[in-house]
Amino acid sequence: MNKVIFGATFTASYNVPGSPKLSKFIIRFNNPIVGVFKNYRVFESTSSTSFGGTNITNPAIGGTVSIPATQPTVSGPVPIITVDLSAHPRDLSSGSLTYYLEVDVDHRLTDRHRP
Repeated sequence: MNKVIFGATFTASYNVPGSPKLSKFIIRFNNPIVGVFKNYRVFESTSSTSFGGTNITNPAIGGTVSIPATQPTVSGPVPIITVDLSAHPRDLSSGSLTYYLEVDVDHRLTDRHRP
């Protein structure tokens, strides 16, 4: 089932034409995500008030979403998702950009496993 579980808005505190640019960011979790979430997707939107926008893997954006092959366990390091926009760094000089992480949540989860 599709669920938006994270959103972040990036706003430049200064700008000049064409600068600054956003090329990468990381989403960190406090709990393991393997077996909990699947089918990770990130969408870019110019609106911070409503979900919608373009999947960052769209060729116009050329972004990638990567999850390390080996995710940490409860006692290991913090799980992360890397969002890489370096193929076409995103221009923040003309306004804010919001990114939403949408995932499929395993329907077999119990309250004990919920992040």
